[in-house]
Amino acid sequence: MLGDWKVSTVGYEDVFPNDDVPVFDPCSDEREMKSSESKIKANKVVKCMDVAKFYRTEWLNPPKTQRRMPFDGEGNLKFICEADGREKSARALEDSNRYLWFRNGVLKEVASHRGGWIRWLTRETGLAKFHDEPGIHFGINSLGHVNVFAKDVAKLEWWKQEIWRAYNISPDGGVSEELLASQQKCDPAKTAAPESLLLRARQEAIFAFSCANPGKLLLKNFEGINQVGDSIQRFNVQKQEDVYWLAKQLTRLFIESLNQEALREIVKPKKDEKLGSLKLLERVLSSYVGSEAAYRLMSPLHAIYTLRMADSHIPGADIADAMREIDISPQGQLIRQGGRLIYVAARAFHEIARAFVAKN
Repeated sequence: MLGDWKVSTVGYEDVFPNDDVPVFDPCSDEREMKSSESKIKANKVVKCMDVAKFYRTEWLNPPKTQRRMPFDGEGNLKFICEADGREKSARALEDSNRYLWFRNGVLKEVASHRGGWIRWLTRETGLAKFHDEPGIHFGINSLGHVNVFAKDVAKLEWWKQEIWRAYNISPDGGVSEELLASQQKCDPAKTAAPESLLLRARQEAIFAFSCANPGKLLLKNFEGINQVGDSIQRFNVQKQEDVYWLAKQLTRLFIESLNQEALREIVKPKKDEKLGSLKLLERVLSSYVGSEAAYRLMSPLHAIYTLRMADSHIPGADIADAMREIDISPQGQLIRQGGRLIYVAARAFHEIARAFVAKN
């Protein structure tokens, strides 16, 4: 690739995130254009091409009964777009420059469809994608609701619009600040989602432990680890009991995967000592950073394990202490509780990795 290139961005100078129902005028004088250009000087010419391959052939057998669905006509589905509950049709929203509001359960619904997935771009924004589309850019607002640019939903196929419409609500809490920063200011937030940090921090802990203890593995692989990792999403917390379920998934990803044999070889406990995975890891860490620091590093994982037990047993008084340990309020928004739980786990993995690296 040789030659000149130029990149131009157009955004609004003044974006007011506190506006309840903002509507943006594409012809406004408040828009600002920025551009940059450069030249590519190289001795090589790189050929870029798309590479595709056949995936698989699959027969889909018809069901025993055919469910009949009401059809309003493509483009005639209506979405709530005003605070007083007024609606507009999808066809009318195709040319609009406004946002829609949805309950965050829509993300779980999209991800549950075959080939559907959610990819986070910043802490509060991401892409919600069915299997055969580029994806819809969404944002989480201050009340935990999902915002989407109206025309993005309006241009979907009608059956996908039906899914989004089922979660459509009146505007509440304004538009996600990070989504406005990305789509209107053309200045995406420099933040990261806890879901993105989690697996990265887990790998850091594995690598750091192997460097500090050559020939030994911190975690054991297990079947279905990718499915467990994919299920750890804050939007899967739709009721309080889901917080305990999410803690169970985090426990499976790290605590239950700890390689006890390798840890015992390092700690060499007495025969009558019954140490679990977390206590063994704490003993190992204490030889690197001291017993007090090791206790602080492991406290969040002990709290997560306590919450995990509530998924299988009747929650006890220790649940409140565990929630307080990781700074989660039971009265807080459920999606924020889920996000906080994932972030605490990611931070714990990262700090454990740093402890192993520090001594080396």
